[in-house]
Amino acid sequence: MKKTFSSLITLAVLLAGGCALVSPKTAEERVTERALERYDALMAGNYVKALRYTSAGYQARTTPSLYSMKFGGSRGWDSVKVASAECEETRCDVTVHVRHRLQNTKNGYGRLTNKERWILSDGEWWLYH
Repeated sequence: MKKTFSSLITLAVLLAGGCALVSPKTAEERVTERALERYDALMAGNYVKALRYTSAGYQARTTPSLYSMKFGGSRGWDSVKVASAECEETRCDVTVHVRHRLQNTKNGYGRLTNKERWILSDGEWWLYH
């Protein structure tokens, strides 16, 4: 019984210590993660999933079909990098660099720079269009 009790105490101390090592993500980290997930969905042609990262108001007035028309060229994007995310309490301004293939060139690539605003609503970050 004594050994079991000391084992439980040791386990509780280890768990409590482990929890202290895992800190919650900052707003910048969370928005960066969500922005990259959205761009991954766009590059894969999954406009339904990409649309789910936008604000509720935008989703209410936009269909996946309309969203695909807006981002139809995203299938030609090669890679995406979040260059910066600057956040305040309920909004983040995000700069994203998109590398894309240039048409009619051999091995040609260009870069787009997108500036986005993300807003915090109901505990989650959403792209504001």
